[in-house]
Amino acid sequence: MKLNRQARFALILVAAALLVAGLVGPVRRAAESRDKARAAAEMRQQFERERVTRAEEYVARRDQVLADARAAIDRGDYPAALKIVSPYAPVPDESLRELFREAARAESMRQRQELMTALVARDCNEANVRNQVASMLEKAVEPGVTGEPPRTAVRLTGVEAREVVLTRLREPPHPEQVAAPGSTPAPIDWVTRMRRDHRGRPLPDYLGMVYSPAAQDVMCVWRIEGRRHQDVRTFGYTIDVWMAPTPDGKALAADPVRYTERPV
Repeated sequence: MKLNRQARFALILVAAALLVAGLVGPVRRAAESRDKARAAAEMRQQFERERVTRAEEYVARRDQVLADARAAIDRGDYPAALKIVSPYAPVPDESLRELFREAARAESMRQRQELMTALVARDCNEANVRNQVASMLEKAVEPGVTGEPPRTAVRLTGVEAREVVLTRLREPPHPEQVAAPGSTPAPIDWVTRMRRDHRGRPLPDYLGMVYSPAAQDVMCVWRIEGRRHQDVRTFGYTIDVWMAPTPDGKALAADPVRYTERPV
């Protein structure tokens, strides 16, 4: 079938339109890619200009910058120290970098201590410690042993509280008992198991907080007394409980640091 001239011209226009439409996407993407590469190059150039400017400024003001940063750290104004040294962070000067690291560590500790203080203020209360200790004892004791809810709960403070916390932090991990082939592990008493299963695991920086002047604000230690019954005997128990911060720093969990009991 022959097409007249008008039809052939129409087909050519359609083909050209399709060709152009097919090229629009790749052309647009190529243009966008060039624009992004140009913007990235301009950003690198700008960064390099700023780096050179800052380096020249630092060379001229080095002694003053270091002195001002040290003074801010010494007075405990760590954000100010970071503000002083941060503009010169790319400069390869070890004295500057050491001041930056010192201020950053101290500021991080300050923020962590604020969070821990708020956590203790919120959760270090008698109701919380009583509930956790009651639940802990209920799960820990042997079959045939019954216990009463804690009778008294007294919060320890100062040196007495710190001594309980440090006792636990310095205590080596409970050794894992591995049975010989064909045998079963030797049984452990319920108190040992309770202390093992509920051991506090705070983040490493917590020890620094315990030694800080604000230690009382981050420690939560209670002395709990109550009774448990086994067969026809009754025992009075005393537990020094450290309400230890959980690793995520979102809650306090009861750690039975010391457990003593006596027949009554």
